[in-house]
Amino acid sequence: PDAQEPIELARRLVRAVSEPVEVEGAWISVGASAGVALSGLTDHTERDPLDLLRCADLAVYAAKQRTAEPVALYDDEMDQLIAIQEDIEAGLSAAIEAGHGELSLVYQPQVDALTGDPVGFEVLVRWDRAGRGPVSPGLFVPIAERSGLIVDLDLWIIESALGQLDRWAHDPTLGRAKMAVNVSGRSLLDMSFVERFTEVLAAAEATPARLTLEITETALVTDLDLAASQLEALRRLGVRVAIDDFGTGYTSVAHLRALPVDEIKIDLSFVQGLPDRENYLLIQMINELARRLDVPTVAEGVETVDQLDALREIGCDYLQGYLFARPMPAAEVPGWIRSVERGRSLNGTALQGSAAEPATVQDRFSPR
Repeated sequence: PDAQEPIELARRLVRAVSEPVEVEGAWISVGASAGVALSGLTDHTERDPLDLLRCADLAVYAAKQRTAEPVALYDDEMDQLIAIQEDIEAGLSAAIEAGHGELSLVYQPQVDALTGDPVGFEVLVRWDRAGRGPVSPGLFVPIAERSGLIVDLDLWIIESALGQLDRWAHDPTLGRAKMAVNVSGRSLLDMSFVERFTEVLAAAEATPARLTLEITETALVTDLDLAASQLEALRRLGVRVAIDDFGTGYTSVAHLRALPVDEIKIDLSFVQGLPDRENYLLIQMINELARRLDVPTVAEGVETVDQLDALREIGCDYLQGYLFARPMPAAEVPGWIRSVERGRSLNGTALQGSAAEPATVQDRFSPR
């Protein structure tokens, strides 16, 4: 008579499936999601059996995105959402295939915490879709993750970043710059990724040591043994490996000891909480852990002078954030480098902590 009865049935099924099961002396818990679709009741639309199953499948897809409620009821908005996702997936696939037509890279500088000298850049992808305009990475990257396109996208970004390093190789100010590229956990755990990455690297002229692959913590705990094996294979090729968003996942100290890691990147949520004492202590602990492991730290998301002072006091090695520069196209990088050099040359005095408020961010990074 109404939608509540099948929804409650679905909830009972989920609860039943989720009961722990004993297997050879070990207790195993399995989660479940359920999708419900109705015919001729809520929207007065009679659906044939196959269409009804399709609608239920869309509903279970929506239920998987939820945490509190594992059951979802189909509605017309789900069809619209799936249509949008399929359109973005098709457009992104075509953009990757075409190369540099719609996709481009921007570069956010990373600086030495003590001197302010630029040491490298994090590479970020942008998509300006023909006839549609810019598409937010927050929209197309998750869709690429779910569809499997992320492996192709990651390799396209890496290939393009290496090409830019090649072009900067003979620039006196950028010839030694390093680049950091985010690699999806799905790419890392894809068995073809290392082989395909090797081919991309072989075709480039850039020194592999100038490339850092940033892997999120959540990717590492999905399959730690496979992740460690893949990372070791990548490091043997000469590239560096960084753990991104550190402190937000579940990587234990034991895991860190088992993983081939060259750098730890402190999540911006901690940095933006500064100078709050709790966040200060958390960053201090992470930084001390990195010291014990003999790897440098990068603090991202630095936006204020107070955050800068706190991170320098803690002893972080490298910094990144809007306080220094927003992500910029490659053509703007040389001008930004020159502006940093001009700012330093205009201010010849050294700064200690926060004894004085400088006129510019560059002033704040005079050698001390």
